[in-house]
Amino acid sequence: MHAGFRGSGTSAGTNPGTKIPFAGQVLSIAKLRVGQEAYQLSGVAQSLDDYYTGAGEAAGRWIGAGAERLGLAGEVVPDDLRAVLAGMAPGSGGLTPNGETIRPHPRRVPGFDLTFKTPKSVSVLYAVSDDPRVQGAIIDAGETAVREALGWLEREAIHVRRGTGNEAFLNDLAARDPNAAAAARLRALPGQGVVAATFRHRTSRAGDPLLHWHTLVANLVEGPDGRWSAFHSPRLYRSIRAAGEVFQTVLRAELTERLGLEWRPGRHVSEIAGVPQALCDLFSKRSREIEDWLEATGTPDSPAGRQEAVLATRRNKPEVEHERFDTAWKAEALDAGWGPDAAEALIATPGGGQVPAVDEVWRLPEHVETPAGTIVVDRAVDPDEWVAHLCRGLTESDSTFTRPQLVQAVAARIGEGATMATLERVVARVMASPLVVPVGDDGDRWTSVELLAVEQRFLHTADTARATRAPIPPRVVDRVIGGTPTLGSDQAASVRTLAGTNDGVSVLVGPAGTGKTYTLDTIRAVYETAGYRVQGAAPSARAAHELSEGAHMASSTIHRLLGSWSRGFDLPDASTLLVVDEAAMAGIRDLETVVTHTIDAGGRVLLVGDHRQLPEVTAGGGFAALAVDERVTVAELTVNRRQHHRWERDALVELRDGHVATAVAAYRTHDRVVVAEDRPDMLAAAVDRWFDADAAGLSPVLIAGTNDTVNALNRTVRQALADRGLLGDPVGTWAGRDLAVGERVVLRINDYTASTTAGARASVLNGQTASITASTDKGLVVRLDHDHAEITLGADYLNAGGVDHGYALTAHRAQGGTWDLAISVGADGLYREAAYLVLSRGRHENWLVLTAPELDALDAEVARHDSPIPLPGEAPDIDDELNRRLNTSRAKLLALTRDPYAELVATTAAAHDLATLEARATYARQIEHSATTIAGIDPTVAGPRLERAVHTATHAAVGQTVKGLDRNNIGTIVALDDTAGTLRVRFVAIDGREAERDIRWDEVQIMDRDVQPRNLTVETRAALDRVVAPARALIERWHAVLVDHGVAPCDRYVYERAARVSVDRAAARLAAAQPDWLTERIGTRPSRPAAAQVWDDTVRHLAGHRTRHHIDDPHSAMGPAPLDPTLAQTWEHGNRLVAEARIWLDTHTPGPTLAPTRVRSRIELQDRRDTLDAVFATAPADHRGLIGQLQAGDTLPFDDIAQLLTDALAAQGERRQWILEHWPHVVEYAQITDAADRDLAGPDLTNVLDALTGDSNQHLARAANEREPWLVTLASRLTAADHDGTAADVAQLLGDVAGYRHRWSITHPDPLGTAAHNPEQTAERTLLSHAINHAYDRAHPDLTSEMAAVDHDVLTLTAFD
Repeated sequence: MHAGFRGSGTSAGTNPGTKIPFAGQVLSIAKLRVGQEAYQLSGVAQSLDDYYTGAGEAAGRWIGAGAERLGLAGEVVPDDLRAVLAGMAPGSGGLTPNGETIRPHPRRVPGFDLTFKTPKSVSVLYAVSDDPRVQGAIIDAGETAVREALGWLEREAIHVRRGTGNEAFLNDLAARDPNAAAAARLRALPGQGVVAATFRHRTSRAGDPLLHWHTLVANLVEGPDGRWSAFHSPRLYRSIRAAGEVFQTVLRAELTERLGLEWRPGRHVSEIAGVPQALCDLFSKRSREIEDWLEATGTPDSPAGRQEAVLATRRNKPEVEHERFDTAWKAEALDAGWGPDAAEALIATPGGGQVPAVDEVWRLPEHVETPAGTIVVDRAVDPDEWVAHLCRGLTESDSTFTRPQLVQAVAARIGEGATMATLERVVARVMASPLVVPVGDDGDRWTSVELLAVEQRFLHTADTARATRAPIPPRVVDRVIGGTPTLGSDQAASVRTLAGTNDGVSVLVGPAGTGKTYTLDTIRAVYETAGYRVQGAAPSARAAHELSEGAHMASSTIHRLLGSWSRGFDLPDASTLLVVDEAAMAGIRDLETVVTHTIDAGGRVLLVGDHRQLPEVTAGGGFAALAVDERVTVAELTVNRRQHHRWERDALVELRDGHVATAVAAYRTHDRVVVAEDRPDMLAAAVDRWFDADAAGLSPVLIAGTNDTVNALNRTVRQALADRGLLGDPVGTWAGRDLAVGERVVLRINDYTASTTAGARASVLNGQTASITASTDKGLVVRLDHDHAEITLGADYLNAGGVDHGYALTAHRAQGGTWDLAISVGADGLYREAAYLVLSRGRHENWLVLTAPELDALDAEVARHDSPIPLPGEAPDIDDELNRRLNTSRAKLLALTRDPYAELVATTAAAHDLATLEARATYARQIEHSATTIAGIDPTVAGPRLERAVHTATHAAVGQTVKGLDRNNIGTIVALDDTAGTLRVRFVAIDGREAERDIRWDEVQIMDRDVQPRNLTVETRAALDRVVAPARALIERWHAVLVDHGVAPCDRYVYERAARVSVDRAAARLAAAQPDWLTERIGTRPSRPAAAQVWDDTVRHLAGHRTRHHIDDPHSAMGPAPLDPTLAQTWEHGNRLVAEARIWLDTHTPGPTLAPTRVRSRIELQDRRDTLDAVFATAPADHRGLIGQLQAGDTLPFDDIAQLLTDALAAQGERRQWILEHWPHVVEYAQITDAADRDLAGPDLTNVLDALTGDSNQHLARAANEREPWLVTLASRLTAADHDGTAADVAQLLGDVAGYRHRWSITHPDPLGTAAHNPEQTAERTLLSHAINHAYDRAHPDLTSEMAAVDHDVLTLTAFD
């Protein structure tokens, strides 16, 4: 291994904050859409042969715990794949795994294609080696990595949703049964594993070696309740990057172990040390095609941009025989100087590659000076130092991180790779560290104790500095304002507020175009007149320069200011006012340092910015936290002085306040949104507007969200200038940029030692714009836009890339600038804050020039060649796309804003042992219960109603949108009755009917955002007091009871959370260490989702017991039996739980369920076929011929189906809708036909179940009467297809099963449940399992004799074995 390398290059690695590339470089995900699945229907199976099982490629294999539950194993049968993607259980005659008829929905996503790619060097070694053992080891390593990554996704990301979001129903239920209402709320639950088919390929579309696995994951998963449904896909998308790192980490570990390989840093992922990079580049033709197309068209190198390139340059896979591929690859490699002999030598050379154990990963890079120069080596460190370093990287760009982000970062740091078990144990060790702090109650986010301390210091400094400074005398303020007659009323009010405060830290919010700098100049004058030294600072040099020039205060970047202070220069004191401009873009670590240092010195701080514009690049949220804090002195400028049109000023206010639909509608109404057909047309349309404005004597600017689009716009403008003869004389090429006299340029590097043409000292700053006026033998002369100074730029500056074309700018470079006309180009990087920025740059006009919305990104090297039909929700609609993008906010928050109790919970957990925490939580809970009884009110219920009543009374206005909480419907306020404390709300039904109701203030919720308070009359205030006074008095009484008993209102919450944190950390320590006694009691952590959950719960139980009772015995799980009878009872109960968990884990059946749940009877098959025939009769006329072939049982030709889908894609209205809605019916019809032709029909259970309703066994009779799924399943399996009744012994067996389920409280739809919990249940379950197998054999003698020679574990009822 190269010295010091520990990261894979796709994550933070050894450098905290390193940008992580998009997931497509490691693992890509794309929805399977209707067209793609339709290519896999009965006649379209050739598409599977054409691509997924193309020439020379391996057959698909079933993978995933869900596939095993459905009895799917081995090679993929196309009909089975079609069935699961359509939501059906294969072999059931077209039923779902729940035994129900499918209910197709046109918006249903059939599944997802996860594409796992090996590093290019691995593919090259596979292609060049002529040793089949090496090739086999690489294949085996890749398939192990796919299984492990998919298994990790099953455990961490595959969830189902259960419950309801119907608030009216939940509110009604809560009034009767609060616990039932809590259980009924919408929630995400862990799934039991995916149903997936994986297809291995070894070539890219360009014919280069590229080992990759397409894994088609059906949108079908079993929940913990045994019910199958679609899964909650957002969690899958959020976990894709981490799963990609898991794949790469396990792959490296497997290849290190099998072949002794070593690894080096690569461009995107780790590469094999010894495989030349030049050879990897040679075998990356497809990537070069994509990159060339991106460069030529100016398309951003983003997932969406690469998708467009994929579609524009796609080709079918080369249909070349296996041997010819190998021969060509080896010949090409030999020509490049690295052939089979070199590959063999690489493997034969003894390497130092070694897969690290858990205790061997704690290493960090260190720079060491040697005679040959600086090298990076590994340094062994304490685990806590390693964790602290990791946490710094995880919180570099945001204040919190998720578990997938943690897994991704850990995996990326283990350069040699690691087994899945090692990776999970290292993650557990991190989670056990007190350096990691949970954020919120949902267990989805964490932060670092280091960042939390920074945030706490920042907020504490602002809090303790309140009312500690003397306000500026009013006469001074009046004199300065009087001498500034052009100051607006809102500006003057802000100056008075900020001068009159006695707070040490105050805030000025300056939305776009409100004259913030002019206001700051007046504030500077006020404070300097009062004897203060005013110091300016900003995150960027350009912002600092503009502050210096516009507000006439000495300014520098925050970084330079901190540097000066560290050297003892310009230190703040009691007469200092520090003005931090663009503070909303300053990271919290820097912001805390300058604020705390100034306040500690006795000075004052004014933070200036707008938290509704571009967010911080690093972890932030500090400015926003103070800007919305009612205790902080906050002044806000409100008058937009930039935009000339009133409608545009109003639209910007709507956009800034989050009323996106209103803002979008305004720009669309005034024709400011241009939708181009494609990207070249978009660039041309934008540049044409730029030229029109320039010709009209206006100053225009092009703005884009990515550097790629900016470069494309600059190239387009320059080409147009050249075509029109307007481009000046060339002055040379610098850093790849051709430059000419007269060109607009942007400066990209700060240089504080530049000089003017007259020889005077000058500074040029990153982001400044200029024009080239001449060239000299030393370089170029440019005229700066802001002050028209002519600056000489030397060759060193130019060669370093200091000058770029400036016709187009990124949004970040445009911040703070003003032009006559601004043209925002492309949707890349367009979100609410960015949109507000770019649409507020132009005085006269602001434009959006876009292309139609696009589909999911496709991987460049492995994208399919078929044409999917977009789902209805994906149909291009520019209004929907703009609303979606602009409703997305990237505003950053402090971890303490997300969770104000995070720091208190962390310190409380560290300060007390678990027993103390639990005792204090119990005491607080008891006192709260007593307070509720005494006061007759629960603040958790009354408080929100009280707040809602106050907010409604003080903010309600006619025309607002509100929700009536009594019925959970949406209406509009038409009148206010302040005397009665009600609103008159009009509701409009879908059919147009209207109704009006009077609703109390506390029973309505205002839906509009950022509503302004209204002036209350005396009568209104009196009515509000009548509404809230009684409740407030009771709540005060409730709090008084707590105070009398020494309990704070938050004590119960804090102590309960701290106790959970204590147990969670103890459980993580056990999971990381996995001592011998733990594995002896419950084994190692299983890989299957359900079993892993049971193992985790048991470890948590053990950790809680050991922590609570201070047990550190290294040989015993529960420690010795206590002598105290009460504790002994608890000890016995705990031991019993652990024993039951071990029994459950031992008896849990990971194999197939009784799948399919049942098979349709002959009568059901015929009836359903008749129904589908009627459905097919509604098909569009030009589709009926192909449908007729399907109905006749013929195989549909691929070309005809391809034409059908092409027509459907081009069609609109009914034709497309029919295909979208009824494609699952085509699959269902094929399943019905297959079941009938193969005589696989199940029994008709109507008579069977009707007879059982009168059985003497009451549990069986009830199950039959309610048609409980377990009984339908079992009766179907134990009844011969040609029988319509149940034998007495079978009825007895069904009764025994019903009794077993009742005794052991089984609700799972599997007849015997999923596992046993104790020895008695295990014995009974085993006997019933044998009885069921025996009964099945007698019911199906022909089938069982045919299966005698087949693997019994796959085809018999192993779910009960």
